[in-house]
Amino acid sequence: FPVTIVAAVTMATANRPGPVHVNCPFREPFFSPKETVSTIHTSPVPFTHGQLRLEEKILQEWARRLHQQRNGLIVLGSNANLSYEEVIALATRLQWPVVSDILSGARSYPEHPLLITYFDLMIKAKLLLHVDMVLQFGERIVSKTWSQWIQKQKLVDYLHVAPHTYRQDPHHLITHRLQTTPSCFIHDLLAYLPPSDPSQESEAWISYNQRCHDLISQYFETNRQLTERLS
Repeated sequence: FPVTIVAAVTMATANRPGPVHVNCPFREPFFSPKETVSTIHTSPVPFTHGQLRLEEKILQEWARRLHQQRNGLIVLGSNANLSYEEVIALATRLQWPVVSDILSGARSYPEHPLLITYFDLMIKAKLLLHVDMVLQFGERIVSKTWSQWIQKQKLVDYLHVAPHTYRQDPHHLITHRLQTTPSCFIHDLLAYLPPSDPSQESEAWISYNQRCHDLISQYFETNRQLTERLS
């Protein structure tokens, strides 16, 4: 039984964590006091999770492609499992804005100019934003606003980085997949990725995001009604 429990915990915390089901058979008849229980003592088998890492030539190739693209976007889907420091390190090196899904766990990150907090409002306000490349970490994005917007983009590349091979692509937009641990990918990629200068596109994202912040702050200084309308 301890072996089964260890295996269940390992599966629940593996590359794609989630619930597990454990069957617990009982003796027959269960209510009989005459039945004796034979106990088999087993020692737990320790499991160690490994890290998926890419070859050097693959990292070099993607460092080149990402650096060449000036109008890119980093997207954090559900269960992105990345720290604030990792995301900001990559975003700063690329000078790409970052959009996070509500289930990504990134909504609690400290404020940073490249973290686009008001993405949904910016799109609903019909601000003219577009991207040529997307780098996604984590699972699916549940935002309907994102779903409608991304389908209108004319993307050169859409790269999905995840430790599994499950398809998280309801609109069939992903062009490349890398099976690796996101933290390892960022750490290893930064060794080959030169710093980029801010682009007009990234500055526009930052400017629009700040404008939304200012408008919302001004509104709630004088109003108590909730609305999604921006003036």
